[in-house]
Amino acid sequence: ARYGLFWQRTLMLVAAFAGFWQSPIWYSIQLLQIVQMSPQLYNVVLAVTQNGVPLLLTFALQLVVIYIFSIIAYYNYGEYLGDEGENFSCHTLLNCVLVMTNVGLRMGGGIADELPYASYHMARGAGRFFFDLLFFLIVIIIFLNIVFGIIVDTFAELREQREFIEEDQTSKCFICGIADNDFDRVVSGGFEHHIKYEHNMWHYLFFMHYVQIKPLEELNGAEHYVREMMRLNEPGFFPIRKAMLLEKSAQARKKAEEDSRGEDPVAKEITALSAQVAALAAQLTKMSKAIDATSSPLDWAAATTTSPTMSMNVKSRTGAKHRDVAFPM
Repeated sequence: ARYGLFWQRTLMLVAAFAGFWQSPIWYSIQLLQIVQMSPQLYNVVLAVTQNGVPLLLTFALQLVVIYIFSIIAYYNYGEYLGDEGENFSCHTLLNCVLVMTNVGLRMGGGIADELPYASYHMARGAGRFFFDLLFFLIVIIIFLNIVFGIIVDTFAELREQREFIEEDQTSKCFICGIADNDFDRVVSGGFEHHIKYEHNMWHYLFFMHYVQIKPLEELNGAEHYVREMMRLNEPGFFPIRKAMLLEKSAQARKKAEEDSRGEDPVAKEITALSAQVAALAAQLTKMSKAIDATSSPLDWAAATTTSPTMSMNVKSRTGAKHRDVAFPM
């Protein structure tokens, strides 16, 4: 696009100099500047120029086919194309090619529209019939429709691209690229609120300009990061596919689902701690019963003198006094 604009302005400049030095007729070319004022007209021009190479190759092949028909007409049907000295004549091969190209392409029915009528009862009538018919089918119908088809298809493709760009600009956030339906499902008018207050593209533009003009030594961490990303042409500081409104909505929806299933995180922690406390209480009760099951303190003391023991300091969670318990090993 940059080079296309350069050549357009170069053409306007050449037309201005040519109109000044040669003829004012060249000034009329500058009226083509209207193309730059309308995207629709620009697409019409692009429909021709964008596929310039296929169109030129198709036209070159068409000229080759016309040249073949010109040779056939020069050697077989010269009497139908006028005598020498007339404008519409085929006395030389070059003149015959020019006549077939100029007249044959402009006539809706081909070269036969300008040739005198030939009786098909004559010996060469059948040849003339196929000559006129093939010229009409190949040159007029096939090749011209190929050219028109290339132009029409290109124009339709450019129109679809333009519509896609316009839809993308109006239905998606310029900053994060999230579609408007995602915001409107969360809250009515959510997209308008998002692009106006959360991801306002003009706020981002002002901020980018601010970090560019601010002295480097006065930048904070976030501003320095954004400036470095801009220097590297990296869009990493943009919240692509991220939005606070959607994240808050997702968190609230997740919490609501957990509440509906009774999976409150605090309640889960309390339940786990209660299970641990119950397990410890069961162990203490079991050890207490084992101590009480001994016959007497004296027998327990005697037993401890004859076998290695393990001492455990047991303290209740309610603040009871300590006592040492010995277990035989």
